Amino acid sequence: MKLLKTMKRKLKDESGQALAMALIMLVLGGLLVVPTLSFMTTNLTANRVIETKTSGIYAADAGIQDALWKLGKGTELFAPGTDFYVLTENGMPVIINGMTVTVEKQALVGDLYTLRSVATSTLDGKVKAVIIAQAVSGSDFSWMFKHALISDSKIDLKSTDVIYGDIICGGDIDQNGATIYGDVKPNDDTVKLPTEAQLTPYYLSRFDDTVRADPNNYWPGNDPYPNPYDPTTYPVSGGTYSTPQVLPWLYCAGDLEIKGSGYVKLGGNIFVNGKFNLTDKPIILDLNGYTIYATYYEYPCPTSPNASNSAVYFGPDTVLQ
Repeated sequence: MKLLKTMKRKLKDESGQALAMALIMLVLGGLLVVPTLSFMTTNLTANRVIETKTSGIYAADAGIQDALWKLGKGTELFAPGTDFYVLTENGMPVIINGMTVTVEKQALVGDLYTLRSVATSTLDGKVKAVIIAQAVSGSDFSWMFKHALISDSKIDLKSTDVIYGDIICGGDIDQNGATIYGDVKPNDDTVKLPTEAQLTPYYLSRFDDTVRADPNNYWPGNDPYPNPYDPTTYPVSGGTYSTPQVLPWLYCAGDLEIKGSGYVKLGGNIFVNGKFNLTDKPIILDLNGYTIYATYYEYPCPTSPNASNSAVYFGPDTVLQ
């Protein structure tokens, strides 16, 4: 009993326990302070790096966007004898997120540019971000498709012509009694058509990836082309409005002629590396929102177009929808 009373007395005596607990917490705190501070320092450093990289990417992207804007307008990117330019405004370098931006030409194949945009810090002179992109000069031609007819010179129509859509050209428009459902804008100085060298890769790029050829085969300019249609004629027969014959996505390495009759509907774009003719029996051709592009052309433009001298020629019995 005496031993039990002594143990109870010792347990009731709390003197010195607070100091022991404080010393234990101090030791534990000391052990945790160093790794905690190290973690916070690492986290802050990582955040600064990410923020700098992000700012650099935005700055470099501004250079790519500037180049695309200029190419879309048909503006030459680089002065003669130079392969780079710095983003400027009023003759002074533009500072974006504390960085200057330089656009460099890495390669040029035809109208296909390979561009490198570099964002450099104005504080330490170090490169913070680099973006490499490819673009075709004058590649945005969507404005052309807002009109049914467009020309940079004169347009002559016939009394039997029926046009659904607007007409715009850089010269006179002789309607000659043609029926036009749309606005007519002659002598418009803003009409500047792209060159053949610009249009060809643009239309070629409109093809669906599912019809591209073996990657070891290349179209001039090193652009992979869709599987070519070898015959020079494509036969069509029959077809009605409710059950039309559908022409698929089609690439032809040479001249192509559609022969037959009936109601035909495009199921994809047609690209002809030569002349396209539709001169046979009466055919109703529904373009269905797709395009026909032929690379052949004569300069100057023939005054009497026919199947032998036209890039795209439709016979008198052809109806386009």
